[in-house]
Amino acid sequence: MASKESMVTAPVMVLIFDRVFLYKSWREAWAGRRSLYAGLAASWVVLGLILWTAPRSSVGFETGTTPWSYFLNQVQLIAQYLWLSVWPQALVLDYGLPRALSLGDVILPGVVVVALGVLTLVALWRWPMLGFLGAWVFITLSPTSSFVPIATEVGAERRMYLPMAALAVLAVLAVRWLIVRGTSVERRARWRIAGAVIALACVLLGARTYARNIEYASRMTMAETIVARRPHGRGRFLLADELVRAGKHEQAVAQFELATRDYPQAHFALATEMLAGGRTADAVVQAQTFIRLVPKSPVVNVARDLMGQALAIEGKLEPAAEQFTLLTQNTPRDPNPFVRLGNIRLRQRRFDEGIRHYQAALVLRPNDAEILKQLGLAYSAANRLEEAADAFYRGVNARPNDIAMLNFLGRALGGMGRYAEAVGPLRRLVELAPSDAQGRQNLAIMEQLAARQAAAEAGKGQALPQ
Repeated sequence: MASKESMVTAPVMVLIFDRVFLYKSWREAWAGRRSLYAGLAASWVVLGLILWTAPRSSVGFETGTTPWSYFLNQVQLIAQYLWLSVWPQALVLDYGLPRALSLGDVILPGVVVVALGVLTLVALWRWPMLGFLGAWVFITLSPTSSFVPIATEVGAERRMYLPMAALAVLAVLAVRWLIVRGTSVERRARWRIAGAVIALACVLLGARTYARNIEYASRMTMAETIVARRPHGRGRFLLADELVRAGKHEQAVAQFELATRDYPQAHFALATEMLAGGRTADAVVQAQTFIRLVPKSPVVNVARDLMGQALAIEGKLEPAAEQFTLLTQNTPRDPNPFVRLGNIRLRQRRFDEGIRHYQAALVLRPNDAEILKQLGLAYSAANRLEEAADAFYRGVNARPNDIAMLNFLGRALGGMGRYAEAVGPLRRLVELAPSDAQGRQNLAIMEQLAARQAAAEAGKGQALPQ
């Protein structure tokens, strides 16, 4: 009970087993083993406590999928499961989300399932041992394949692992019944035929197993089989993700676009690809759509950040700032939105606001070299060179080999007329990047200015009265 929800059916199956195989009536079964049944029923408390303390948000009547819609999907899928139990051709790893089906869509599989259900009830009355096998199939499937919606997964072939136990026994009994009928000569002949048929079945099913294992060879192959056999948004999303990994971005975008038809989460992935491909306006639209359709997704804030970046690239700075401002409220312990706001205000030449945002980011991530660099640039742009030099000094201490930081520090010191101090970081820059022509030129200029400044200071000293 503590390991799998489908164990909820175990006490029921034990009771039915006892009635069919051990006792002549329900009353007799209850009289003989009521303590066992009470103990088994008590184990439901364990499962109930687990579901109560850690409920699954994807299961239940408040998931957005109606019980009727889910039930229609299950009627269709149960018929498919039963066929796959006979011949496992074209297996599917992911059946996707529940589809919008009408009663007309499931008439044929519905007739099959209802007929088998009625046959099971009749068998329980007339041939209880066979009826037990049918009851096993339907009851063990019921936790996942009835009317209680599982919104994230409409079907899964692994749900048949318990029902298959009864179907396998039923197949063995059927073969045995066909063989043992008639005279001894007829039985020997049937044994030979049965042996040949079973051998052929083993070869064919072994070939199917081998073919299925080949499909598991790569994530790409598996995703392709999902899209080919049961196309749906999440399957296309998985395929697109593999195409991205393979560097096939145009094909990935095409699959993401198809996936958005019934899988809203694909809008965010599509926005990411479009931003990477330079389609910033489209990326904004996709991110907005994602946030509107899946407002409770854990990656909504990431989508908002992406939208803000895309808007900033387009030059729509105020709308971008609005997104980052929302992020500072939604994720107050994340320094990145503060940094992005600072960058926007720096572009708008609203230096004091930018400085405040960078300082807020530094509170969350002290001595971060990138934040210190941006803070120093904001101070420099506001002509607050003393504070700029201090920020760049801290940045160099955090990342001593950052060429850009050394250059900014040297220029800030030079801007204040502290040429001798500026020589040090610029000389370090040239040591790290000897091919940097601009760095060598800045160093030469600063050395000249430092020399002149030193000479001027020396001249002033000589001119003083003795």
